[in-house]
Amino acid sequence: VYYWLTGNGSPGAGGVETAAVMVSAVYILFAFITMLLHLPTARIMEKRSRELATLQDLSQALHSSFQLDQLCEAAVRLGVKLTDADVCLFHLVSGEDHIHTGSGSFKRIRDSLSSDWYQGVSRRIDAGGGGFMMNNYRRSTLRRLESSSQSGSRIASLLAAPVEVRGERLGILIAVSSRQFFFLDYTRGLFESFTRQIAQAVQSARLFGEKLQLRSLERELELARDMQRSLLPGSLEQPR
Repeated sequence: VYYWLTGNGSPGAGGVETAAVMVSAVYILFAFITMLLHLPTARIMEKRSRELATLQDLSQALHSSFQLDQLCEAAVRLGVKLTDADVCLFHLVSGEDHIHTGSGSFKRIRDSLSSDWYQGVSRRIDAGGGGFMMNNYRRSTLRRLESSSQSGSRIASLLAAPVEVRGERLGILIAVSSRQFFFLDYTRGLFESFTRQIAQAVQSARLFGEKLQLRSLERELELARDMQRSLLPGSLEQPR
């Protein structure tokens, strides 16, 4: 190919070596271009693999414990892993918060988010009828609801979804990032599916706790019956 392009009819001495070098160079060039074209696919496959591993971890967490605190801690930890967010928060209706931080710049985020802020997130969920995504958080009304005593939470993008069972809201799961336009619609759908699984797990934990309380009450009643029986004589004297 090289000697044909240069107009030489005969390669002469060393022509075979030169042609081999040219062919190798062209092959390496095309191989490099092919590798560049496959890089996005490789990143997508890596992301899908990480999401699958997260869902497997979630399944194990849901079946390994019926303690509400442990489930909430697993939810925020896996939420960060699933969305690649900086922080994931689980705000329960009772007012209790569970936070998992993947970035050092968000260590004081708990001090920045007031009860008014959580109420604002809840109102936005109610208005939209479900979870929502906000990739320009700094221009939103939620930004103004943060605690004025803090310099700011550094939130730039936000995902929020309700944790509900049969219309009863148990809490709100929130993922935040310091980068604008960080979350995608695909991530939002995955996050909402994730919260539905968390809701079922939390509901199961509550039912399991109620069942344990019922068993404990039954044991206490049985103990009370035994104590009452011990106060009565075993047999009564029959008069003539």
